[in-house]
Amino acid sequence: MNLGRITGGAGQVLASRNYRIYWLGNSFSILGFWMHKLALGVLVWEMTSSPLWLGVIGFAALFPAFILSPFSGAVGDRFGMRKTAIFALLVAGTSAAVLGITVLMDMHNIWIVVLLTALQGIGFAFDLPARQGLVPILVDRPVLSAAIALNTTTFHLGATIGPGLFFIFAQFLNLEWAFLLNAASFYYFMHCLNSLDLPPRPVKDLTGTTLLTDMRDGLIYAWTDPGIRALFLMAIIPHLLIRPFVDLLPGYSDVIFQRGADGVAILAASFGLGSFVFGLWLARRGRTSGLARINVISILFCTIFLFGFATTGHFWFAAGCLFGGGVCIIAFAVANQSLVQNAVDPSKRARVISLSTGLAVGLPATGALILGLLSETFGLQAPLAGAMILGLVVWFWTSRGILKNAEELEKEG
Repeated sequence: MNLGRITGGAGQVLASRNYRIYWLGNSFSILGFWMHKLALGVLVWEMTSSPLWLGVIGFAALFPAFILSPFSGAVGDRFGMRKTAIFALLVAGTSAAVLGITVLMDMHNIWIVVLLTALQGIGFAFDLPARQGLVPILVDRPVLSAAIALNTTTFHLGATIGPGLFFIFAQFLNLEWAFLLNAASFYYFMHCLNSLDLPPRPVKDLTGTTLLTDMRDGLIYAWTDPGIRALFLMAIIPHLLIRPFVDLLPGYSDVIFQRGADGVAILAASFGLGSFVFGLWLARRGRTSGLARINVISILFCTIFLFGFATTGHFWFAAGCLFGGGVCIIAFAVANQSLVQNAVDPSKRARVISLSTGLAVGLPATGALILGLLSETFGLQAPLAGAMILGLVVWFWTSRGILKNAEELEKEG
């Protein structure tokens, strides 16, 4: 049996010592993140029973990354990806640890939870683009698409395993242990990043430049490059209209399906499992060619699956729709990130990636706040169904830009 033929691009990527160390630390931090995210939703629902507060927490967790993305990218390009990621992980991990201790000592209230969640969001603003920007340094360009696919698949594997671990915690331990485990996972990732054997960073001529000019140059470059601009416009659909449903899962589980933490875990795991299964295929595929078409088709079907989820009262049908949605969302994420990384000017990599991750975390935060607010008045299902209809309209407008620039986006070398 030829192991290389079975593992494809993923096997080539994991043959790199640096990438294996990075991947292991990243995997543990992702598991911690998903347990923290689900525990946070359950904690807030138990405290408030309010979809609006779920939206507020989702907003606080992710919106700082949207606001700070131009600045965090300029910091990464100027001071280095590894150093930026380590300091960011320290901030995010410490905020998770303080939240866990606060809940353990029964000293928490909703405003303390919001404040610590926002602090962790600030850490994510610098961590996410830096950890993604490290990948091209760790692997050769021919397997970059496979490395990004494996990274994204690992994130969604965490979305499958994390709910299972969270369910165990919910049965036998209190919620604060999920927050403390998340903190420990971030600290471990810091150790892994310190263990990487990276080449010396090239000395940059920073004469006459400032962080503000770096930020401006990054924004101008992303908007004036037609391919990257098209990718960013398409990303509005999954980030603003689709992903926010995750923050409202505790409400769906309770109000629509009359379930508790087990319902949250099953629904989140269904979404993550679909992503994991298809993500493995994408990681093995390991090619940039054809990703533009995958990007476009995946978003179309994702809106259809999420419309099914939003309009049903049958729990297992909803779980099946989320499995299909997970398949589509991983296809979009891998295609979008791979094409951005493939097409970007290396000297502006961190700035463009930070804008991409800023959209990926900031727009879901905005969407979660809007959905939470609308759900207070119209119920949980109608706003999400309306968002999917709007997504189809935006898809018809944006899909042509991706396909028109497909050749340039997929060009290798």
